[in-house]
Amino acid sequence: MAGKPLEVEIFVRQNGELLPYDELTEEEKRALSESLNKRVIRAIAGLRGYDVEFPDSAQERKKEKKQG
Repeated sequence: MAGKPLEVEIFVRQNGELLPYDELTEEEKRALSESLNKRVIRAIAGLRGYDVEFPDSAQERKKEKKQG
């Protein structure tokens, strides 16, 4: 039994400023989507007792540690 579609407005905080999702570039939208998907996968896996590591994320964290 499907109801009326849910309408939402999405805002992203970027450099301390709230921006409407539609104002993001395609690359920014892709990066946000990837980040949110990974968070969901980690959360669900965590609830089931698993620890998830994404290879590209691990490499990014290593780069950040070296720079910081």
